Amino acid sequence: MYGIDELKNAPVAVLGGGAVGKTVAADCKLGGNKVHLYDMEPFAKKTLAGLEKTGITLAGNPKNKYGFKRLGTAHFDLITTNLEE
Repeated sequence: MYGIDELKNAPVAVLGGGAVGKTVAADCKLGGNKVHLYDMEPFAKKTLAGLEKTGITLAGNPKNKYGFKRLGTAHFDLITTNLEE
């Protein structure tokens, strides 16, 4: 069983590159995690196009229960259509 400190530093795999998946992946990356983003063909041609160059930018005035702000551009460690990766 993992302790909370080990989980804080664990890599994150986001399965699905739609609007919500990319937002969650960007939030995790800006939070300091190693992030792998996957989407399946044929959707990936549209959802993952250009992400290697542009990343995902989170901007605005975030409001959340804990008062933290994760703003900036997230560049992922891996963007793939190969689930095994």
